Parts: sequence; structure tokens; C-alpha cells
Amino acid sequence: MAAAIASRGHEVIGVDVNHRAVDAVNAGKAPVQETGLQDLIDANRTRLRATMSQAEAVRETELTFVIVPTPSDERGAFSLQYAVYAFREIGKALPPSEYPIVEVPLSHPIFHQQFDVKRVIQIPSINAWRGMGGGTSERGADSATPEARAIYDKQGHMMVFITHNTDFGDAFEQEAADPQYFYTFSVEGYQTGINVLLYALTH
Repeated sequence: MAAAIASRGHEVIGVDVNHRAVDAVNAGKAPVQETGLQDLIDANRTRLRATMSQAEAVRETELTFVIVPTPSDERGAFSLQYAVYAFREIGKALPPSEYPIVEVPLSHPIFHQQFDVKRVIQIPSINAWRGMGGGTSERGADSATPEARAIYDKQGHMMVFITHNTDFGDAFEQEAADPQYFYTFSVEGYQTGINVLLYALTH
């Protein structure tokens, strides 16, 4: 994703906790095997670099994507351990007293770039969905309401877009695992994901 955004002319800083991945990107090498990735990196060396410091990346960029694993826990619900770590690190660069997390209303342009999104869909992990017999709230009443939130800079530009109580990752990653899951969640998941990406590239 970082290389793809860089290919559109944007300056991109990727963050990883694996120093080998960071070193590879900074050396101009693809950190993983993926078709076309090395060509993207080769073509955008001057716009793409990597670091292990979330705070550095947040301070030196205008928009942050948090993309981390959400593995299933012993109950089949998605685990937030990696997301919590990422948010804590971001918090070091964006103290809440100066950069509060606020709700993003559905009237915001981010929801209407390519698709007219009318709700923040609640997407459970595929394992939780199967385990609950088609339910969507993985923690019952504690996670019943999906939300979209953001952190803005002092000029009003969105820096961080956050979804809460919904697993958009599985909408993108598990769409081929089960046709019913795809038609129930992935279509709306992709609509929101594409809107967010287009907003990031144009604002």
C-alpha cells in the first residue's frame, strides 16, 4: 500500500516493528514477495522510506493509515493487541490534550468520494461471524455500535482515520473465504475503504 500511494506522487513513510522490513525498504528492496512490488519501489525510491518510529512518521506526514493484524483470540473474536500498541505509539506524537479523537459524521466528505456510504457497517472477523451464527457484535453490548473517528491537525486536516467495533481488515482479506461473508460485509467494506483511500490521495 505504501509503495502504491508513493506511485501517485505522494511522500510516504512506512512503519514496521520488524527492522529487517524497514532496512529492506530503505535499501530499495521489497520486504515481501508480491507481484509488482519491487517495480513500484524502484520507480518511487525518492518518495518512499521506512522507520520503526511511529512518532516520527506521524509528525512528518499529513495522514496516517494504521494497518495491523487483528488475529482471532480464543473465543474467535478479533484481538486488538497490535492496534492498541500502534495507537499508544501514535499518542506519544499526538497528545490528546492537543489532538483529541473525535467522531466523524456520515455527512463528512470521506464517506462520499466514490461511493455514497450511508452507515459505518459492523464487520465481525470471519471466525467470530461463523461462531456467532451470523452475528456481528463480537463483545455483545460492549461492542454493539460501530463508529468512525479521526484525529485532525490544527489546520483541520484529517491525520488519522479510525474505525471502532468493526473489522474492516477481514472485509478486504477474507472476501474469498465464504461467498455469504463476501456479500454480507465485503461490498460495503470495500466502498468505505476505497472512499478513505481516495480522500487521502486528494486532500
